Amino acid sequence: MQKIKRDLNGSFTVEAALLMTVLIPLLTALIYLGFYQHDKVWIANKTRTEAMEAALDPYRKNQTDWSGMLACGNVSGGVKRGKNKVTATGKATFRIPGFVARFFMGGQMEINSKAEVSVKNAKKQIQKYRNLQRAGEG
Repeated sequence: MQKIKRDLNGSFTVEAALLMTVLIPLLTALIYLGFYQHDKVWIANKTRTEAMEAALDPYRKNQTDWSGMLACGNVSGGVKRGKNKVTATGKATFRIPGFVARFFMGGQMEINSKAEVSVKNAKKQIQKYRNLQRAGEG
């Protein structure tokens, strides 16, 4: 009877070891997916804000602060002012660790964002944006 109990204890260890080979990489992938989504949304928000600020102030210089990224590198962007609209762009490289990701995707993904704001209706668009922010806070 005791021999059977000892054999069952060993089987639990083997099953746990087999499960961990799947669960740990899956958990790591979920964490990096969260980093990717955070950086993607952060860049989109920053480009939209830059476009709105440039539409309001025609003499504003391009001084974008790209700090605040979690896992991206090579972050860049800029603002172009046209006659009727302002266009802001943002770009970053998200590096993915691991052998499998390097094999299939080269180990990195590009994040691109573009925002356009009409110069004529800039104040109305910014008011809508601020109302949406207030609705999200409350």
